[in-house]
Amino acid sequence: VDEVLSILREEIGVPPDHIAKLTFILPLQLSPGPTGTRPVRRRVREVAFLEPDGEGGFTHRNLAHWHADTDSFTVLESDEDRQAFARWCGLSAKALLREMGKREASLARLMKDGTSSIPAVNAAIERFYAEEIRPRRSG
Repeated sequence: VDEVLSILREEIGVPPDHIAKLTFILPLQLSPGPTGTRPVRRRVREVAFLEPDGEGGFTHRNLAHWHADTDSFTVLESDEDRQAFARWCGLSAKALLREMGKREASLARLMKDGTSSIPAVNAAIERFYAEEIRPRRSG
């Protein structure tokens, strides 16, 4: 994220108050894929949350970080980052973790079922949203 912010500031000349209006930055990592698979592996290196500081700047919060050695992610490790993100979502930290747990379980089911095509994943996300997030009111 520091590299992205440097490019925005120094190479492109984006004013700091404009950068402060960004909400998320997700830099990608492109690397050779494991032998026998796709030639390039794409991963989100970090999910950064920029929280305005009220003075035209921002605080950089780390929501998720990719670990190349294990090809795994850590999510909301810091209590301070978790609290800030929950506040932005309009939730308590406990409610945020509960909502994230619902989404994690849904994604785990997709992986277990072998769902991998983009149309099938999109359809599953739409079903999850319709059933779990915005259920229709009866009557």
